[in-house]
Amino acid sequence: MYHTVVAMQPFDENQQPHAVQSGSRHISRIPRQDDLLGRFHDEEDDIHLFDTPMQLPPTLDPNHEFANKVAELTAHTLERFLVEAWQGQRRESRLRRWSRESARVKPYQRKGMNSEQMTDEVNRDAIFLGPDVPLNRHIACPFYIRDPDQHAKCLTRANLREIKDVKQHLWNAHRLPPYCPICGEIFSTTVSSDNHIRRRSCTPRGVPCPEGINLQQMQQLARRVEDWVPEHLQWLSIWAIVFPGADLPDPTYPLSAIESAVCSFRDYWSSHGEHIVSDFLEEKGLRDYESKDEERSLAALHATVLDQVVDHLVEKFKHEDGCAMSEMTGLS
Repeated sequence: MYHTVVAMQPFDENQQPHAVQSGSRHISRIPRQDDLLGRFHDEEDDIHLFDTPMQLPPTLDPNHEFANKVAELTAHTLERFLVEAWQGQRRESRLRRWSRESARVKPYQRKGMNSEQMTDEVNRDAIFLGPDVPLNRHIACPFYIRDPDQHAKCLTRANLREIKDVKQHLWNAHRLPPYCPICGEIFSTTVSSDNHIRRRSCTPRGVPCPEGINLQQMQQLARRVEDWVPEHLQWLSIWAIVFPGADLPDPTYPLSAIESAVCSFRDYWSSHGEHIVSDFLEEKGLRDYESKDEERSLAALHATVLDQVVDHLVEKFKHEDGCAMSEMTGLS
């Protein structure tokens, strides 16, 4: 991981940001917040993003005939993805001449491998997919970067591709709930919270305040940055709003092996998911083109398999990291 120190510098609106050297990568200095955000105009802000409800994928009815095939389709999908990743790794190895030995391995030598063995074979830090899998942009949730363990669902369930996706996600998933600042009790509505606070009947309980973005932060997030601001600086400006005063992190994403695996599979599933699901169901004789809910059921199956493969990859990598840490602890 790169350890980057980024200084907040005064910024001349007629001057473009300059870069500083940090290790083996460049990152622009961050202008002041007011310089990044520009002037506020109602007709030019992103406040509409917070009026858009979060679009949840359809859920698969447990009684639907597709539900009985989820586990089999998940295993089939995982195996295909790992084969693609393993073959991509071999191609990359040959191109870079990293290892003469890997160039002599024949495909038929891996035919008997299961998904667990192929996961072990794939280089965790370098997943290379074929040219038919477009690489998409992926942007991290600031709460996940701050605390990956507590906000793991932001990695496994949130698919953030643009800055506007990050803003919507923050409001939908990390909005500060109504709560009492005295006792820390959380309420379902603002009215209930206000009534509780007005009664002044509670006592401090030493409970930490819930985290999340408040209305003032939402209004700041709604302001658009200038057109010249690069995406990674826009993300850092969001970080500065969400966590004022906190050190600025390295905006590189994906960075860890788990993040790379999840993002790579999302790209793979976006390109090949529909065909894999369709071919699998055709083979099982489960395609019913005249069914009224066929489209919704397919979308639900597609989303379910995506989540299950992502969860498998994350758990597999966490388990390997835990074993490696235990071995290091035992040796020390």
